Amino acid sequence: MKINNLIENFQRLELKQHIALSLGVLLCATFTCYLIHSKQITDLVNARAELQSVQNELKTRNTAAKLNGVNNAENTNSKRSFTELLSSNSKSDEVVREMSRLAAGKGIGLESLKIVPSAATASELGKVQYNVTMKTDYYLFKGWLSGLLSRYPALGVNTLSIRGIAADNAKQDINLSLLFYVKD
Repeated sequence: MKINNLIENFQRLELKQHIALSLGVLLCATFTCYLIHSKQITDLVNARAELQSVQNELKTRNTAAKLNGVNNAENTNSKRSFTELLSSNSKSDEVVREMSRLAAGKGIGLESLKIVPSAATASELGKVQYNVTMKTDYYLFKGWLSGLLSRYPALGVNTLSIRGIAADNAKQDINLSLLFYVKD
């Protein structure tokens, strides 16, 4: 019964009152939407701040873990003699794959790669020599070489030649000879 009375009263209102009532409802709906939007913006800002905090903490933990891992690896490797760290000759293929993977990851094109294995003798360890040529930016090369040398403790630089390229100041002509010492 009360709803019928409400409808009758609403129908008796003048046009101006209908318009005013409609504007009031519209204004209330707009204000409610604004409050909801403001709350969502505040929540988003807080979530971003929390995400940034977690990312910073994660970076700190990753850095500490890497340092700890490097220290553990150095301690472990220093306890073993160099010859105990040597791999078999079959691991030389893995070194080539890693060279290519690291180069591709840094956008470096290896122009040539020559592999020269040498068997062990009574006075010398076995080794595999890699002669690599490339034309690339020095800093990209430096990162590539660092990644490669850190992965293989028995890999070392034999010779290195870096010359600037007259036609391209951003790149250098690099000739590198690496030695990978092996057990057999």
